[in-house]
This record gives sequence, structure tokens and C-alpha cells, in this order.
Amino acid sequence: MFLLVAFAAWLGPAIGQGEDRWTLMAGLSLLTAVWLGGLRGAWSGCGVRLTAHGIDYRGPASTLTVPWEALDAVHPVESVERFAIRLRYARPDLIRATGVAFDRRTIRFEGADAHFLAAAIDCYAAHPQRRARIGTRDALDELRRSVPPAPPQGPPPGWASIGAGVLVFVVAFAVQGAPVPRWVTWIAGGIAIMAAGHSVPAAWTRLRGKASARQDMR
Repeated sequence: MFLLVAFAAWLGPAIGQGEDRWTLMAGLSLLTAVWLGGLRGAWSGCGVRLTAHGIDYRGPASTLTVPWEALDAVHPVESVERFAIRLRYARPDLIRATGVAFDRRTIRFEGADAHFLAAAIDCYAAHPQRRARIGTRDALDELRRSVPPAPPQGPPPGWASIGAGVLVFVVAFAVQGAPVPRWVTWIAGGIAIMAAGHSVPAAWTRLRGKASARQDMR
């Protein structure tokens, strides 16, 4: 949303200063489409499900079906973040995707333990004989006993950092309507977009961390 507002705020002065309207409107249409995809993802959520056949992932604007055979059997998980994991493929040609999937290696989710999910993918990629039991209580209990404790995670982004990003966005946004040279509005527009790109994900991570902590206390 912030990205769309920042671009729209820059669009008005740019049109008034004689920029190519069709080019600018095409850019606005593209950004709107991206924003609508993000809105769909925020409404329906992002999720991942392990099955006997592979990994089913529902992203903000796409879905992925990753057969177990597509993964690297030794190191199927390349990296683990707070709400995302990045996969390593041996047979990427086996992956099926729908929608707009720019990055087929990173799957994002909410309400799940990234460390536990990565350990489960490691286990089932290396042990095909255990895949048929995926989804059963016995398989889940076995995984919980075998997965080592998650490493300590760093603190989520602080509200001071998020607030600073919002302040920068507001100032850069205000510059768009000021009587300043064109190059200043271009720079301010870029700064507003970068500030929004920092503040929105950081705030989301902070809020999701609090929600996960409340669930753990129940």
C-alpha cells in the first residue's frame, strides 16, 4: 500500500511536468497489479503443506507444487529465515507453478516454525520410505522427537527503526507536492519507495513475532 501511494504521489507532479503519460500510467498499472497480488496474499495468507508427493505452497500471487524428487536429497534447504525458507533443487524441471512466481526457491509462510519445517523437509528428502506416513500423528511425534532445538533467533526489527522508516517516507511523500525541481521529486520518490520497502516488512515481522509468542504461551 505504501509503495502504491508513494508512486501515485510522484505520478501527479511528473505528469504535470510533461513526462510521458502513457509510460507513467503503465508503471502505475504494473505497481497496482503487484499491490493487488499482495492484498490477495494478505487476505488469504501464505501457507505450505507437506504431502507424500512433495511440497504444496500457496504464495501471495502464485502456487508451487514441488515433488520430493525435485529437491536436492542431501541439502534440500539452502537457508532458513523467520518466516521463510529457501530450497535447493536437483530437478527444477519437475516443479509446477501457477500465477506469478518470480522466485520458485523461496517459500514464505506464517504461523509455522521455520526451523521445524526445514528439518521436516530435510528428513523426507533424505528418507523416501517415510513419506507415506506424512500427515499422521505418529510421523509428527517422531519428527518432534528427532528435531534438535531451534537455534536462538535475533530480535525482530525495533519499533524505533520502523518509526524512522515511516518518518522518512512521510517527509519524502511531502516533497512530492512541494515546488521543487523535477530531479528532487525523482529522488524523493525513490527514497519514499525504499522507506516503505523497509518499514512495511519490518512491521509485519514484528507483529507476526508477537502473534507467535502469544500462541506459544497458550
